[in-house]
Parts: sequence; C-alpha cells; structure tokens
Amino acid sequence: MPESETLPRKSAYFRPENRVAQAQKMLRRVEKIHTLRQLPFSPSQAALLLLDLQGVFLHPSSHAYLPAAEAILSILVEVAQAFERIHQPIFLTQHLNTLADARLMSHWWRELITPAHPLADIHPAFSPFARHLIRKAQYDAFYQTPLEDLLFQQGISQVVIGGVMTHLCCETTARSAFQRGFAVFFLVDGTATYNQFYHQATLLNLTQGFATPLFCHQVIGACPRSRRLGKRDALHRGNHRRRPERNRCWGAIDPLRHIDPPVGSGSSGRPFAQCKLGRELPCFSQWHQGH
Repeated sequence: MPESETLPRKSAYFRPENRVAQAQKMLRRVEKIHTLRQLPFSPSQAALLLLDLQGVFLHPSSHAYLPAAEAILSILVEVAQAFERIHQPIFLTQHLNTLADARLMSHWWRELITPAHPLADIHPAFSPFARHLIRKAQYDAFYQTPLEDLLFQQGISQVVIGGVMTHLCCETTARSAFQRGFAVFFLVDGTATYNQFYHQATLLNLTQGFATPLFCHQVIGACPRSRRLGKRDALHRGNHRRRPERNRCWGAIDPLRHIDPPVGSGSSGRPFAQCKLGRELPCFSQWHQGH
C-alpha cells in the first residue's frame, strides 16, 4: 500500500456481487508471496465452526458493526445447510464476557459483550444450526471451552472455519486448532473483518503454515446432495480421532483448483434476506425488535 494511502478503519470490501471475486484477488496476492500448500478436504471427517455471528458485529447500530459481514451471511447459511445435509457437526460460538473472565479484553475494547448486552445474541438465521453452542471469553474458541473434547468424541479430524472477525477470533482459533492436530480449512470468502488489509494479512499468515484456504462454494460442492450415514461414518463418530484416508475419502477436493463458482449457482450474488432456509430469513429490523 502506498505511504500516502490512508488505511480505512472499516469498509464493505465484501458485497454480495463481488464477494468471490474480491476473495480470489486477495488469495492471488498471497500466492505471489508463497506457495499455497494443500490438504485434501474430506467432508466426512470435518466439523464446521462458525464464530461469533452476533448482533454486536452484524447490526448496523453497533459500534463494532462490520460492513463486509452481511455479504457472507447467506453463503454461510448454505455451508451450514450442506453440513447438516450430510450429518456432520456444526459448532457456533458466542463471545460473552464478565469482569471475572475478560482479562485484557476490557483493555483492548470499548465495551465488553456481556450476557445482558442487547446485541449479544446469535443472528436468528443460524439458530437452526445452534445445537452445539460454545460460549467463549477469549479470541480462541478452544480456550477453556469443551470444543476440543466435543470434536474428539465425534471423531473429527478436520475443521472448516468461518465467521467474524477474520484476523482476531477466526485466525486465533485456526492456529489453536492446528496446534491440537486438526487439519484447518479457512473460508476465504466466509469470514469478514474491519477491512481487506486485515483479511489479507490473515490469509498470508495462515496459508504459510496453519491452514488450507477454501471457498464456500467448494465446501458446498464437496458435500453430496443426499447421503445416508454408513458404517464407515459410524466408526468416525466413535471415540478415536482418525487420520483421513486420501484415496478412500469421499468428497475430497483440490482447494487450489476450480475456484470460480459454478455458473448459475447464485451463491455469490443473493442478498442475505433472500436466502431460503425453509422461510425468509429475518431482516435486521425484525431481528432487533424488542431490544
């Protein structure tokens, strides 16, 4: 970035019509700096982690509102639907603090997200997927939470990470997952933060030694439209984490090829309020009534 250029604190660098193209552009810049390493993605081994999709980051009235976040919500619903369709676990996190557990959060941020905060709730579009809701008090979704044990109990060896914010909770959780032995797949166009510079910095950092980048439509495309839970899957839901078998896993894809979304998929252009979840998703005004 030229020295004369001012860094925007917040920007809508993702919009519904440009989300995939903008994410591709950022990833191509990263590829010019270092080679992107690949791990095969196997949905039958994976869990979806959706971080902090709360009103404090998503509602325009909030001082912590992320303008780019609205463009990723509908596609994250589609990713969650894909995981639900193949009976793979979905974990949502909710960041909540008290004075006792905030530690340095109160030093870095204007206010704490307390349980009584009017915008602390998960967006209702994701309520159908909130069977596993992890409440966390720090950036890391694994820190002093049951997340690792829950993943281990279900035989999970891969995690797909989306949500907010890209360079804080999402990146920290990705690093933590790697340290715990999980193969990490980071949704290039399924996380959002203040601006594209933070976002691209995270991609540069994580693809150097922690995570494989994936696009949301790649994850959706790797999940069969319908599938029965078979004997092999039952084994993977046992109490032993298993290493993915490259030649036998179904749905394995090369994350660095065919990154353009399928023509006519609609995944990159639909407004959030038009994405179907058996009904119209609630708009922000409906969501926030009564707060």
